[in-house]
Amino acid sequence: MNSYPVICSLAKNFIRIRQKVGSPSLSLQSLQQLFYQYTVLIFSELPESVLDDQIHIVADFSVGSIYNRFIQKRLVKLTGSNIVIDSKITKKTDLFISDKFYSGVKTKQITWNCPPTAQDWHLLKSLLVSFHSKINNFN
Repeated sequence: MNSYPVICSLAKNFIRIRQKVGSPSLSLQSLQQLFYQYTVLIFSELPESVLDDQIHIVADFSVGSIYNRFIQKRLVKLTGSNIVIDSKITKKTDLFISDKFYSGVKTKQITWNCPPTAQDWHLLKSLLVSFHSKINNFN
């Protein structure tokens, strides 16, 4: 729900519509199962590109392109995060990850040592949830 608030909101709207039908009435457990089924159905049918809560990330480390690709592959594995990995900073960039802080970069930055620790990844996941909440005004 935190990673895909738009899909969650759509599923909740379908639940509300179903509840208005009234007959047959559904138990709380049935509503929860229906919510899960709606969420999976919506998620599987909508391409991520149509969702408005994508987070654009650029990862650029001074140790070179091989390391950058390694980090980018790890970022892609953050399932349920609805992120887009971009090769360079643009107006859409939400987060810049590097091993150095760049004062000229106006977007949110995370500075990691090479390689990032498990705590670094955990903090990134928390930050992604807060980005999604902010984008969708759920704070």
